[in-house]
Amino acid sequence: MPVSDLVPDGIFFDHLANKRFPAGAFIRSEQEMDYLEEPDVFHDVFGHVPMHAHKVFGDFLQHYGAVCARVQDKDVLEKIGRLFWYTVEFGLIRQNGKVKVYGSGVISSHGECENVIRGGCEVRDFTLGQFFDVWGVRFTKDCIGGYCTKGNDKLRVFSDGKPVTGDPTNLVLSSHQVIAVVFGPVQSTPTIRTTYQFDD
Repeated sequence: MPVSDLVPDGIFFDHLANKRFPAGAFIRSEQEMDYLEEPDVFHDVFGHVPMHAHKVFGDFLQHYGAVCARVQDKDVLEKIGRLFWYTVEFGLIRQNGKVKVYGSGVISSHGECENVIRGGCEVRDFTLGQFFDVWGVRFTKDCIGGYCTKGNDKLRVFSDGKPVTGDPTNLVLSSHQVIAVVFGPVQSTPTIRTTYQFDD
């Protein structure tokens, strides 16, 4: 649906939840061809629409929008919006050891793409601890939310079916990684998946 400017987070997420995508109804000038702060039709159609057409990603966006549209707390909504901003808009991925452009804000800018591909920007790994920070959920080596190690109840983290040793907040997230965060009695560990069939 065409819009003339950025829409507030709550409205944006409501549109996503209802399988609508607000797209800029204007195009950048020749002087702004390399980069534009506001999302224009080129950014939205070239950067976002191809990923929205992928069923798995489209379903994720709809679900993400539905979750976000129900959030009433502005601080929480800001954190959730930040996750979107640093992934869907300006995220990078590492695939087979190579850094690739993923976020639509980067994809829709030739200069930004070149900067990433040529190593002109700092690329940071995203950890499990940072993931929980973005969502505003307490996560330490002993606690998740309000559940903390006590007596026989323990917090355990598994990556691709293997126990994570050391501080799980430092676990670097990677493509197609299967992570299980388990809290409860050690003797009643549920079945931990080692793989998941991801649609590429």
